[in-house]
Amino acid sequence: MKKKPRNYVIDSDITDSLNSIKVAEAIVGAKMDDPTDVNELAKDLDDPLKVGYYIADENDEDEDTKETRKSILVAE
Repeated sequence: MKKKPRNYVIDSDITDSLNSIKVAEAIVGAKMDDPTDVNELAKDLDDPLKVGYYIADENDEDEDTKETRKSILVAE
């Protein structure tokens, strides 16, 4: 017996976020990369209008980020 597929309802917060991203892209005149698309993430980021994702590593650690992480741990 086949199960009937679920009907997913998109939460209003998600819709609001997607609309906000569209507005931001229109303002800056660039489109954000899809964080799940490896090809888009590999594109050259030299273009000043290019909106991209940057993954920080331990070399990007400074006193502010240490204190922020410490605050998060205390809050949890």
